[in-house]
Amino acid sequence: AVPSFLRARQRSQAVTALTDLRLIDAALDQLALEENLPEGTVVEPSAIIPYLKPGSKLHTRLQTTPAMDVFGNPYGILRVGAEPGVPAATALRFSDVADAEFWAPFEILSE
Repeated sequence: AVPSFLRARQRSQAVTALTDLRLIDAALDQLALEENLPEGTVVEPSAIIPYLKPGSKLHTRLQTTPAMDVFGNPYGILRVGAEPGVPAATALRFSDVADAEFWAPFEILSE
């Protein structure tokens, strides 16, 4: 029972990380539309904070420099028109419950 519980917990954490990536991507799109930013523009994580739910864990984590995922791994550079990447350490942590297809369309960043 314990291994099943641990696997389910890991899968839940992976889903949380994936949801964060989706929220960051949506916030980037919203910022780009409102500010008329050209594709490829580098965006500071703090710029998308107004497009996230205040008080949420993601909202709080993006206020750190560099922006970190739930495990303290940096998201890397955020660009308009490009999906944020999955930190390599995060993908590795969940490799037994989440393969590369799980993370699609987000690319796994190289270290």
